[in-house]
Amino acid sequence: MEEKPQTQPEANDRKEIYIIIAVGVILIACICCLLAVAGYALYQDIPTTIFPQGSTKVNVADTPVPVVQDNAFIESFNSNRNGWTEGFYEDEYGTVDYTINGTYLWEVVAEQGVNQKSWATDAPLVEDFIATVDATHVSGAEDASYGIIFRVVDAENLYYFGISDVGYYYAGLLENGVWTTLIDWTETTTINANSSNALKVVGAGDQFTFYVNGTELDSLSDSTHSSGTAGLAMELYDAGDRSTFEFDNFTIESP
Repeated sequence: MEEKPQTQPEANDRKEIYIIIAVGVILIACICCLLAVAGYALYQDIPTTIFPQGSTKVNVADTPVPVVQDNAFIESFNSNRNGWTEGFYEDEYGTVDYTINGTYLWEVVAEQGVNQKSWATDAPLVEDFIATVDATHVSGAEDASYGIIFRVVDAENLYYFGISDVGYYYAGLLENGVWTTLIDWTETTTINANSSNALKVVGAGDQFTFYVNGTELDSLSDSTHSSGTAGLAMELYDAGDRSTFEFDNFTIESP
C-alpha cells in the first residue's frame, strides 16, 4: 500500500524556523535595550563632566558684556554688568560703601588720609582715548578731590586727574605705588561746587589734555604708562573726613 506523503517532518522544520526567528527577535530587542540604557547613562554623565556638580548653565543673554558702541565703552550704571567695585569695604585708612543704582554712589569715611579707586573689569584697554564722566561731590569735606584715573595698568600704576569743590584741579602719576605730581593744584572758576561737573581727559600718545564743563584747563606730556583702562577715584586728606560722591555717564572712546 502506497503511503501518503510525509508532511509531519516539514511541519517540524517550520516550527524550528519559527523558534529561531523568535529567539533572534528577542536577542535584537535585548541588544536595543542595552544600547538605549548605555546611551542614557552616557547622556546623564555629560552635564557633570562639562559643569561642576551643583552648577547651572548660564544663558548667553545673562552673561555680562561691556557696552561698546562705535569704539566707545558706555556706562550708565543702571546695573553692575561691567564689574565695578560694589559693596562695603573697610581697612585702616577708612570705609567706603559703593552703590550702583542708576548712578555710582560712593560714601567714604576717612580714618586717616584715604584714596579709593574703581574701574570696570570689562572696560577696554586703550592707548589713545577720550574718557568722560559726570561727577558730583554731593556732600562732605570741602577739600575732597574726585575725578578720572586713566592709563590704568593696575592699582599701583596709573594717572589721575582730579578736581576739588574749592575750585582747584590736579594731575598726578602713580608708578609702582609712588605718587608724582604732574600738575600741582591750580585754581579755576569752571568747577561747580556740590553740583555735577563734566570731566574729560584726552590722551594721544604721551600728550594729555584736561577739561571741566567743556573748558580746556591744562595739558601735559608724560610717557610712563603707554596704555591701560580708565576709571574713577577720590581722595580725603584728614582723619574724620567724610564725603559722598556720585558718578554717572562714564565713557571711554578709542579714536
